[in-house]
Amino acid sequence: QPATYLYITFACVLYLLYKKEREKLVITTIVFIYYGTCFAAPCATVRYIYPVITAMPLLIGIIFENKKLNNEKNRR
Repeated sequence: QPATYLYITFACVLYLLYKKEREKLVITTIVFIYYGTCFAAPCATVRYIYPVITAMPLLIGIIFENKKLNNEKNRR
């Protein structure tokens, strides 16, 4: 279902707003704009949503990366 990935993206936006990480909201904004163009088309099939489906693990990884771990690696 294409809408499942829309809900996942929306949950990521809510998480970013909760954590106040505004710089990562740009990524999710691009995904929402892409969704808007897909759902405005006469048919919304999986083949048009497939780029979002394949990018979702990367998007989740970027959103939930641990800043403390990155800071400790940079200190060494």
